[in-house]
Amino acid sequence: MQNIPWKNDNFIILIIKFKKLIMISVVIRNRNEGDALKNVLTILTKIYYEDIKEIIIVDNNSTDNSITIANNFNCKIVTINDFSYGRATNLGISNADSKYVLLLSSHSI
Repeated sequence: MQNIPWKNDNFIILIIKFKKLIMISVVIRNRNEGDALKNVLTILTKIYYEDIKEIIIVDNNSTDNSITIANNFNCKIVTINDFSYGRATNLGISNADSKYVLLLSSHSI
């Protein structure tokens, strides 16, 4: 086996520590997409839970069960009344606590 000088225990530990420092905020636009929202939140929290600092739902006055679902997943909920994709995205980013933000729609998955 070839000896690779940069691949050692200290390097692996550094990568693990660095990975833990990079936490993302997830911003999801939503309006009356409760079922789709539940699917995307389930996948995010099961697969990527170690990388997610927070999930922000930018909701456009949903009248279905979207808010209940978001609360069940401990999401931060921000309401937008004058919806556009740009406004919803900017509102979500402005409420994010992380340097890195992943932007999704409820029906992304």
